[in-house]
Amino acid sequence: MKTVTVPVIKSDEDLHAALERMRLLLGNADEESEDEIGVLALVIEDYENKYVPFRDPDPIEVIDFVLKERGLKESDLIPYIGSHQKVSDVLNRSLPLTVDMIGNISEDLSIPAGALIGVRHKTPAA
Repeated sequence: MKTVTVPVIKSDEDLHAALERMRLLLGNADEESEDEIGVLALVIEDYENKYVPFRDPDPIEVIDFVLKERGLKESDLIPYIGSHQKVSDVLNRSLPLTVDMIGNISEDLSIPAGALIGVRHKTPAA
């Protein structure tokens, strides 16, 4: 069994070093690196939970991401938002998403409604 050194993350610089080490290990993952990957994941998560602020998702960024991931175009949003002009206005943030738009996009594109209204879902405390 290989001994794993547990890094101490006290700063953002330490965090970046740990993330870089994680990338390196994941790029060359084997059985020997599994323990180190697990330890790094725990200490990175602990530091981030304590010191890295969580930003609620921006609904327009979520929509843009889904469009890119699925190879869709802005015009594919017309059935959910309305006219081409409305789609453009929403994506340019000059027109807010309405409840109906959020419902349509959420249901038909399988995007959680909370992501479209910027609500963060917390997991219940144990």
